[in-house]
Amino acid sequence: MYFENENVPGWRGYGLHGTYWHSDFGTPRSHGCVNLPTPVAEQLYYWVTPDLPANKSSVFAGPENPGTRIVIHD
Repeated sequence: MYFENENVPGWRGYGLHGTYWHSDFGTPRSHGCVNLPTPVAEQLYYWVTPDLPANKSSVFAGPENPGTRIVIHD
């Protein structure tokens, strides 16, 4: 799940994603993504919006299908 804001443009490719290759959460280990335990990432994926239409693998948020606000703290 990619994210962007006024300081992080969408083309940077930062996202929230499951991580099976380590369990050292809370320690910087990537280029800016937020690593989550894979089961947590799965739950988050199905909880947040925008809703993913049937037979689609990705979707962009818009006025009719807005995204969920994500707040990331340092």
